[in-house]
Amino acid sequence: MSEFGEVPSGCWETARVDPNADFMGAESVFGYGSLTWKPPADTSEIKSFSLGYIKGWCRRFWQASVDHRGTPENPGRVVTILQGDHPDVQDPECVTAGMVYTMKDIEKILPALDFREKNGYTRTVVTVYEDAKCSVEKCKAILYYAQRGDDPAYTGPSSDKEVATIIANAVGPSGPNIDYLSNLMTWCKDKNVHDEHITTLAELAVSNSNK
Repeated sequence: MSEFGEVPSGCWETARVDPNADFMGAESVFGYGSLTWKPPADTSEIKSFSLGYIKGWCRRFWQASVDHRGTPENPGRVVTILQGDHPDVQDPECVTAGMVYTMKDIEKILPALDFREKNGYTRTVVTVYEDAKCSVEKCKAILYYAQRGDDPAYTGPSSDKEVATIIANAVGPSGPNIDYLSNLMTWCKDKNVHDEHITTLAELAVSNSNK
């Protein structure tokens, strides 16, 4: 039992930290999944927030969830983010949009955020850009990603149909898995962000849930 809550079977006790990352000057958090609609901390801890983009990282629903949108017995699926040169994506020019939260005191909120991202995520740093062309740097930010090799929750590539079926049926402590996908799809529409992977899954998952 952590000070922040229970740790389900199969989870790390907290997110890992990239030993090669230079966190100096990183006062922001880049969110590409639930962090787009559910901030990394109470709003009183946030100095500002805005849309941002990172280059060379690809968002995929290839992370099992046993602590939020599923259970150890019936894992859900949530997004993770892979480096563009990862063998499962091989797209170094990939650009991913997300929310950037600049914190008043980043060190204060990290322990709880690391716990939130405990199911196989590693904390590192990235450069965030102002626009999708990634021509103007915005800030340096913390990012939680799928680690290569021993990430216990990383599923590897899965067909959209398989993922959508899981999402349509899984439920976890944070609620139905399909709500997670719906929230992410709503955020994309609100921010005029086109993500074909998310759009396809949303269509398939709704179709599955209506059967």
